[in-house]
Amino acid sequence: MPSSARWLLAVCGVMICLASVLFWQQVASSLTPTASPQSESWFSAAGLRHFWPPFLSGAGLILAVCLARRPED
Repeated sequence: MPSSARWLLAVCGVMICLASVLFWQQVASSLTPTASPQSESWFSAAGLRHFWPPFLSGAGLILAVCLARRPED
């Protein structure tokens, strides 16, 4: 895999992780004060559905780039 493609995949992974964190913070801050504290938990049903899949896919891209074998020159 060319070096530029590796960098592009790594940057995409970082952007996906960052976007999912920012999205989850926005969701948690937009909840009404009367909502239960459980509704904004990282491990609530909403968190498991809306935060973790994109975050883990972005982290998977970063991990794949880090673990990919570099071509022998």
